Amino acid sequence: MNAGFSDTMTTLSMAIPSSAVPGTYRMRVLGVYNGDSGGGLSALYPMRPCNLDENDSTVYKYGKTLDFFVEIAEDPLPVKLGRFTAIAKAGAVYLEWTTFSETENKGFYIERSPDGKAWSVLGFVKGKAGMTPLDYNYMDSSPLAGLNIYRLRQMDFNGGIDYSPVIKIVLDEKGKDDILVYPNPATRYITVEGLRGNERISLFNASGSLILQRQAGAGKELMDLLPLDSGVYFLQVSDIYGRRKMKQVMKQGE
Repeated sequence: MNAGFSDTMTTLSMAIPSSAVPGTYRMRVLGVYNGDSGGGLSALYPMRPCNLDENDSTVYKYGKTLDFFVEIAEDPLPVKLGRFTAIAKAGAVYLEWTTFSETENKGFYIERSPDGKAWSVLGFVKGKAGMTPLDYNYMDSSPLAGLNIYRLRQMDFNGGIDYSPVIKIVLDEKGKDDILVYPNPATRYITVEGLRGNERISLFNASGSLILQRQAGAGKELMDLLPLDSGVYFLQVSDIYGRRKMKQVMKQGE
């Protein structure tokens, strides 16, 4: 690359190739004299490269080098994804995700697979305009019996795509229900029966906030609801394999 000189200012420009790998690079600029006896910059004489050896005084006779550091950054992702979760409730799987930033986001294709190899599209959720973070949700009303693997295929308006990490949830065969919760409605105590041991029992209020949580033993667990207000709650049982079951519980006043 050559550039023109003036006594007051020199401007250099350089195009960064699109194939350049992101990182930090050193750019060395070489100024050269035309070699006349007066040390001028006359265009009548051919330009000669300077000596790059900094210990050689001729570097100042023929020219001088300047080093610059250039940072080539990665293109920002059109969407920065936050949480992506799945929860089973009443025979369906509810997917929720949050974005922390969005640029030209057309929306999300929701994809499901039984094995992580063959994927099918369940639906599409349009991108939202507005200040981030933004919350999204989708309900899979007919999940597979057994393993369900979900991912998001985010699409830009220009056709670019990006995939989310996958999340997994395991459901028992449809119609099979070996977790019992009684009495329901309850005024104080409920019994959770059908536990194999080491399950995590979580109780959520109608807004989805976690109220109680405990580790279960084998057989059954007794839970005291007396401190809770009357209303609807959701009890979730999660086993060590990631399988989840959700039960609706009604708390009544004494």
